Parts: sequence; C-alpha cells; structure tokens
Amino acid sequence: PLSRLTERELEVLALVAEGKSNKEIAHALYITIHTVKAHLGRIFFKLAKKPSESSLSVPDSLLE
Repeated sequence: PLSRLTERELEVLALVAEGKSNKEIAHALYITIHTVKAHLGRIFFKLAKKPSESSLSVPDSLLE
C-alpha cells in the first residue's frame, strides 16, 4: 500500500509517525499547514481504498 504514495507523502507520513504536529511538519518541509493537511487527506484516501479504485480522485471534503 505504501507504494501508492508519492515521495512527499511518504515524508509527511514519516513525520506523523514520529509524532510531529501539522505545524511541525509544515516547518520541517517548508510548506504550509494547508498543504500538510492536503497531503494527509491524500495519504488517508490512498491507504483506505482498494488497488482497483486507484484512478478515483480525492473528494474536496478530504482536503479541507
């Protein structure tokens, strides 16, 4: 399942696993908190779906 994630999504996931907050992740990766939340939404979406569903887009509600 992790093979579905982009390099940046893996970086975000690694920092989450270390217990970092969204603010700390944003600071570490030089991105906004909004971007962190967008990455997290895509991570959860990709890891929650079946491989046959991989062409679906991420609902906007997950990115807010």
